[in-house]
Amino acid sequence: DWYEFNVYQSAQVSAEVTGVLNVKFGLTLFDQEYKELLASSSARAGEAVSFQQPLEPGTYFLRLAPSDPGQNNVRDKYTLRLKAQ
Repeated sequence: DWYEFNVYQSAQVSAEVTGVLNVKFGLTLFDQEYKELLASSSARAGEAVSFQQPLEPGTYFLRLAPSDPGQNNVRDKYTLRLKAQ
């Protein structure tokens, strides 16, 4: 899954995904030119995955995907939280 979000002033941005069962998930953050800025993955299946990153104003993209490409048919519901401080 892909998400787009905007940062309107310099901020510490945090993202967390919870609720995914039996799958190791990864979050990847991209800038507006799709340059990878950060990648984070859960240590074990079912664990939350998160990151914190200082970001400048701009448009960013967040990709949520299984760490194992063979598990890309996951239909679990999950919760994504984005926060800027």
